[in-house]
Amino acid sequence: MKKNPGIYLTRSEKKSKHLTPSEKKTLHYIIEHGSTYAYELGMTKKILGTEKTANVALNNLARKRLLHKKAIKAGKPKRERQMYTLSLRGLCEALVELDLLDEDPEWLKEKWGHLLPLLNKLPLFDKNLFWTCLSMAWEEARPMTVIFDDAHVAVIIEEKFCEKIYEVTRYSQDGMIEIDKILHADPEFRKRVRDCLRKRRAIDVVNAKIITERINLVFSELEKSEPDWNKIKDAEKLIYRHYWLCTYEKEVLFDLLESQFLQWLKRIKLGNVKDWNKLSAQKLRETVEKSVEC
Repeated sequence: MKKNPGIYLTRSEKKSKHLTPSEKKTLHYIIEHGSTYAYELGMTKKILGTEKTANVALNNLARKRLLHKKAIKAGKPKRERQMYTLSLRGLCEALVELDLLDEDPEWLKEKWGHLLPLLNKLPLFDKNLFWTCLSMAWEEARPMTVIFDDAHVAVIIEEKFCEKIYEVTRYSQDGMIEIDKILHADPEFRKRVRDCLRKRRAIDVVNAKIITERINLVFSELEKSEPDWNKIKDAEKLIYRHYWLCTYEKEVLFDLLESQFLQWLKRIKLGNVKDWNKLSAQKLRETVEKSVEC
């Protein structure tokens, strides 16, 4: 897929700074090797140098709910060892922050697909597109980890991801066609995306018409064993045009009218316009929104 400026977020734009270097090393080790404990991480494998440093990093990650902490019996009688395993939250943070998508997609799918089933779709996607959509989906789904278990949150992430692939690619007709090809190749994922769009249509009044057009014009063709790609391209052009009209017509018209309105206020010299033009501008915006319909 061609990389169009403005479609994909760069990884530096989305990376958060809340993980320390030690925590990142710890998370990366667990992603690659699975569950671990402080002595193994600090002394046996020499990842962090000392058991104390490893213990601090592991406990901090557990406190942030990126790892699950569980006491198990050690080799000696009456002794316990604290084992740390990756949580769904930890996997998502690692995928967003640690450039894990540069790894072999098949390896990631086999290693962690059970925790985040969405990874099973990774080989289908351009890595940057997948990373951008996952970052946006995880940003919205992250608060849900406090309420729901990992399995439920994984479903929420996939729903958000299905929404984001169209939000990200709607700025490019070529991007939308690439998504359509992925959906044609994977009937299960196509059904998932269509269901998500139907849910979105029920609550998104502004874009309901566009979503309906996509379901009726594009998905009906993708269901065929040999879809007419020229017909799909024509449909995407129509949807693309409607999207820009519905989303930006109001804003463009409002900006134009507001500019003319403020110039008029200055011309008639009604004092300090800045002190009271906000209320007038709000009234103007309401008038524009009522007069412009998609």
